[in-house]
Amino acid sequence: MVFEAGSRMVPRIGVCRRAEGPRASGVGLLMASTALAGAFAGLVAPQASRAQSAPEIRAAQSDDRRTFSVPAGPLANALTIFGRQAGLQVSVDPAIVQGISSPGVSGTLSIALALARLLAGTGLAHRIVGNTVTLQKPGASSGVMQLDPVQVQGYPVPAQAMIDNLPPPYAGGQVATGGQLGLLGNRSVMDTPFNQTSYTAKKAQDQQAQTIKDVLIDDPSVRAHRTDGTPGGDSVNIRGFDLASVSYGGLYGILPSFSIMAELAERVEVLKGPSVLLNGMTPAGDIGGTINIVPKRAPDEGLTQVTAGYVSSGQLGGHADIGYRFGPDKEVGVRFNGVFAAGPTDVQWNTDQRSLAVLGLDFRGTRVRLSADLGYQFQFTNGVTPYLGLANGVPLPWAPDVRSNPGGQPWSYQGRKDLFGVVRGEIDLTEHVTAYAAFGAHDFRIGGLYPTFITVTNFNGAATSSNSINYSQYRTYLTGDAGLRAAVDTGPIGHGLAVTATTYTENIGGGPVAGTPFTRTSTIQSSLRSPIFQLCRRTRLAPPHCRASVLLIPCRPPASASN
Repeated sequence: MVFEAGSRMVPRIGVCRRAEGPRASGVGLLMASTALAGAFAGLVAPQASRAQSAPEIRAAQSDDRRTFSVPAGPLANALTIFGRQAGLQVSVDPAIVQGISSPGVSGTLSIALALARLLAGTGLAHRIVGNTVTLQKPGASSGVMQLDPVQVQGYPVPAQAMIDNLPPPYAGGQVATGGQLGLLGNRSVMDTPFNQTSYTAKKAQDQQAQTIKDVLIDDPSVRAHRTDGTPGGDSVNIRGFDLASVSYGGLYGILPSFSIMAELAERVEVLKGPSVLLNGMTPAGDIGGTINIVPKRAPDEGLTQVTAGYVSSGQLGGHADIGYRFGPDKEVGVRFNGVFAAGPTDVQWNTDQRSLAVLGLDFRGTRVRLSADLGYQFQFTNGVTPYLGLANGVPLPWAPDVRSNPGGQPWSYQGRKDLFGVVRGEIDLTEHVTAYAAFGAHDFRIGGLYPTFITVTNFNGAATSSNSINYSQYRTYLTGDAGLRAAVDTGPIGHGLAVTATTYTENIGGGPVAGTPFTRTSTIQSSLRSPIFQLCRRTRLAPPHCRASVLLIPCRPPASASN
């Protein structure tokens, strides 16, 4: 394949190994013989009117700034990643890089500076000619060298593709340089006329986020308005408007309905403002913005990570993240994320148990890319915390202790279970036209016994609960989309063309059995020296007798039904 200077196509650089056995490593010797160079020149000859001289290309590349994220490690692996991110081929004798480590490089730098930092301390010299980087030891002969058998993966993922085309992160790794824009595909933030932010899995891990809500805790335009342990889900609002729909790789209705655990996300992408022209109308008609979750994929380098966690006042858990690629060109990827955490929280009577298992599969071939994501999430809460309200005309009482559970009962509970899956496929009809399709399903079950609201009726803290309900509900979702994306250039102007069709079906069934409300009284005693704040002190009441029967009522989803 011939690449022209200025083309949008970025070649994928494969690891080229010696043929004698598994000990050979590093990037193989590419384009090093005069015969191969002559053949390449013959292919480029028809494009002579548009080609640049080697000095011109070197000068352009030295000033070309790219975003690099190459971790420290074996030099052979670092050169492979560098070549892919720089859009260059790397030529080196595997023998001279064997056993050598690289400090890595990250940030937005020129190609020449990034390569210099990558090779710092290795004692190797480099030269950039055209789109090829050549490495050798200082003083080594520059004559003709005998090529080992080489293996080259030369087909790049086109810019309009979604699978295996994740925008790289900025320096620091917590925020990415771009994200998904609905039918427009992945776009850089520099090419996006919207407020778009894409947070990475590294940010979630650095912040020890438990849910997606926690990942967004420091975004000034995103606010959560429900605490953990309440009957409702982890709802957030964007720019003051409620957000009830979160997409999974662009598909709505797939993710867990009430609380989305952070470990399943490679990216948490936030687009602020109306986005109906990009994503279509959301199931709940959200207008403040959208959140899209990008699933995790197996990295080229392989990953085995096990993390243990502790949250006061006694919640223990662990997370296993394992991902590897298989095949001659690492075309098949498998990644598994498993989480389990359980124990009491700091809130009175409240305990929380969570578990997650997500399997991500993908295949990247020539012109065809496939992926599948299968997930299970379970959450069980004891001592559910009701919502606290104030009756009309009642002065605001003193605040209770932050660890208290006003109106909560030790016998209350709620359980949530989600089973979901998505399959996707892409095929490149040409270098600039890609067709795609995706289909997903989600089954959600919830049940529990708890009072929902506590209303304070006087300044001294007397309160009345809502009916305690024994509640059960199911929701099923079927959703999919299909379409075509194309990149077209007319002279110096580039165009993106897209056609897409989506489908979304939601079925809901369920019903409550209500018990009797209960009331309680307490007083707030205070003094200037030692204030004591109490609100709605718990009285030992027997749970309502409503455990026996549950009514299931199938019904059509309301117009505002959402994920």
